[in-house]
Amino acid sequence: MKIFDPTLYLVTDRLLSKGRPVEYIVEQAVKGGVTMVQLMEKECSTSEFVSRAQLLKNCLPL
Repeated sequence: MKIFDPTLYLVTDRLLSKGRPVEYIVEQAVKGGVTMVQLMEKECSTSEFVSRAQLLKNCLPL
């Protein structure tokens, strides 16, 4: 069972990613010690948000 650990918390923002894929940023952040990720998407449909969240979930170590 995973323990809730908000020690280093990342909130994504495509506008601040300078063209880099959010997946890449999250992967690098996790490698650097991020313990929790919040996907923030203000300008997309619900289905696009869910798809992006599933993609991120699948690329992160569990």
